[in-house]
Amino acid sequence: MENQELNEKLAKWAGFEPDAYGWLYPDKSWWRFLPYFDTDLNACFKWLVPNVEEKYSRGMVSRMLEEWIYQVVFESIEPALAFSKAIESLINASK
Repeated sequence: MENQELNEKLAKWAGFEPDAYGWLYPDKSWWRFLPYFDTDLNACFKWLVPNVEEKYSRGMVSRMLEEWIYQVVFESIEPALAFSKAIESLINASK
């Protein structure tokens, strides 16, 4: 999956809503662009982690964190991208 598609998937899951000119954020602010979850770990923790904590069990979150750490340490994937992919796996697993 291309990173832009990943960012959009995560954004919609986290409550971002697209409109004709940009995005309505979960805090009701409007911005032209989405956060870059795949490159900005701060954005991941600000917008994605609260949803993970709210929607998933501790066991599922622990598995997601294990996957994230594995990707960063053993596969040398950039931390924000690995975190985004781990959350995507969590979303896909719950469908």
